[in-house]
Amino acid sequence: MNTSPNIFDLVQKGFRVTVGAAATLVETIKDPQKRDVTITEFRTELENRTAEWSEKGEMTEAEARKFLENVFQKDSSKAAGDREVSTSAVEVKDAELEKEIQVLTEQITMLKTELETLRKESSAE
Repeated sequence: MNTSPNIFDLVQKGFRVTVGAAATLVETIKDPQKRDVTITEFRTELENRTAEWSEKGEMTEAEARKFLENVFQKDSSKAAGDREVSTSAVEVKDAELEKEIQVLTEQITMLKTELETLRKESSAE
C-alpha cells in the first residue's frame, strides 16, 4: 500500500484550497460584518505570530551570543605560547616557489603581530 500522496491527490488538494480561498474571499467581500470579523481574526493571528517569532528570535539570539562567548573564551584562554606546533623543513629548489614561501612567511608574521596587538587592545578594554 502506497501511503505517500500521488501527484493527482496533490493537484486536487491544491485546486480545492484555491477554490475554498476564493469562495471565502468573495463571502468576506460581500458581507461587511464577516469582513470585519475576518480582518480582526487576521490581525490577532498576525500579532500572535509576531509575538511568537519575536520570542523565538530572542531565544536564538541569546543562544548564538552564548555560543560565541564560549568560543571566544576558549580561544582567549589559550595564549599563543601555550600551543605546540611541530614543523619540518624541506629544501626548496624552485626560485619562484621559494620567493612565494618567503612572502607568505612575512604575511604570517605580520598577521601574528596584528593578532597580538588586537588581543592586547581587547584585554585593555
